[in-house]
Amino acid sequence: MIRPEILSGILSLIAESGPVSLDAIGVNTEGFKVVTGPTHWRFENRQGAKQTLEQLLFGTLDVAGFPRFEVPAEYTACVIAHYVAPVNWLNAAALMEGGHSTEDLGAQGVGEREKASAAQLFALMMSLNAATIQISRDQFMKRSKLKLERLESSIKTGN
Repeated sequence: MIRPEILSGILSLIAESGPVSLDAIGVNTEGFKVVTGPTHWRFENRQGAKQTLEQLLFGTLDVAGFPRFEVPAEYTACVIAHYVAPVNWLNAAALMEGGHSTEDLGAQGVGEREKASAAQLFALMMSLNAATIQISRDQFMKRSKLKLERLESSIKTGN
């Protein structure tokens, strides 16, 4: 059983982490706009959206020099809820299905356990409190904007 405090904690972690350069984690601006934008993904957008979501999931690990590992389904659901516009949540869940739950990853014999389906990921996203998601997004955007403003300022002053 998925505990709501796990989901809330993951969203807080995403929101409070310092902004990471999209280029540093392998996400191009156009891909990020598609993933975060309000336009429903068409068939031709899905593969690029999946690549961008994978980079958002694993890019921070890559930059830190950690090996990739299977992240819990709860983390995947929170990343989708944080970055993807709700109109594309179902699409994103279908693209990113297949991870194990936190409890399964901590148990012995994970390989024998069933992986999370798109429906289960979608249900996890739906269980998140809308206000919590918005607070998380707002914190992330504020930090990203501050970083961008500092960068622009240093470019103008030559520092």
